[in-house]
Amino acid sequence: MACGRSEEYVGRWERDLDGRAPLDSGMIEGARRLIRASRSLACDGRIPRLLRALAAFGLLPIPGPVDEIALLIVGILMWMFYRDRVREAWKSAANPDVAKAF
Repeated sequence: MACGRSEEYVGRWERDLDGRAPLDSGMIEGARRLIRASRSLACDGRIPRLLRALAAFGLLPIPGPVDEIALLIVGILMWMFYRDRVREAWKSAANPDVAKAF
């Protein structure tokens, strides 16, 4: 027993034998839900095409802060004017079977 812990204890932030941090299933499911919600927002015709194009531009691997600024603008506009649609996409992404219908 080292430092008051038993040997079979594996902390959340400790590394496994390969040197990689163990993946939490909640983190993986959260990332999947985020991708499903983003996909449904990208296909939502109620959001202007220019805003969706700006979001796609923000995802390009452009060096410098240009793409981050584009995503920041998209986030602010979505929060200000399309909050109900984002909330709807997030709720529908909670159920993977419903999210696949989009």
